[in-house]
Amino acid sequence: MYLIKTIHSKMLKFSRTVCTSLTMFMIVLAAFGLSATSIGYAESAKVKKAPQALIKAGYLYKFIFFVRWPDEKRPSSKKDKKEAEDVSIEEQSGQLISDEDITIGILGDDPFGDYLKPIEGRVIKSLNKKVVIKRFGPYRDGINLKQCHILYICSSEKENIEKILSRTDGNAILTVADIKGFLELGGMVNLVDVMGLIRWEINLASTRRSGLKISSTLIQSAVMVIPVP
Repeated sequence: MYLIKTIHSKMLKFSRTVCTSLTMFMIVLAAFGLSATSIGYAESAKVKKAPQALIKAGYLYKFIFFVRWPDEKRPSSKKDKKEAEDVSIEEQSGQLISDEDITIGILGDDPFGDYLKPIEGRVIKSLNKKVVIKRFGPYRDGINLKQCHILYICSSEKENIEKILSRTDGNAILTVADIKGFLELGGMVNLVDVMGLIRWEINLASTRRSGLKISSTLIQSAVMVIPVP
């Protein structure tokens, strides 16, 4: 609840500023918290004017802080815990301590343009990770998709969804798309338009099978959840 209230406060502050590219991006990140609360809908009109591709790009980034991969661990020493307390509220949500990158993969015709630039190469202190964006281009036989933590499957690849998911199934890759029927085919997170606002659906059965742990905040604010059998 503290996280949601803090993000809501940031949203009100940002909404009063001139919307430069970076400011608009930060507003999109703030929208993540708003969509989980009833009061968020009152302010969401200030956000929904942003291009949907920008909002989706913001969600791809925010999902990093609400998902735990199998190799993650919480800060264990007093020093680690103190450092985690010193970072921003966005970064406090993460627990991963590693020197490796965290990679967001884009498969298909990239709809984001420059919208991912504000996070590309950004170092998340509490995770000790640098955000890397990897553009795979269109799906092709033999493609290696195991080198990313989050995989966004573009709508241009809807005819290849089953092939793609067969390659990621059982691997610790959060699969995200905005394609009708994505969850039913085994996808994990599907972005949907609800009265002009971008929300999400979650397939917990798929995330559990892949060893991923989804934050209760993300689950509770989803518009639809496929539970673990």
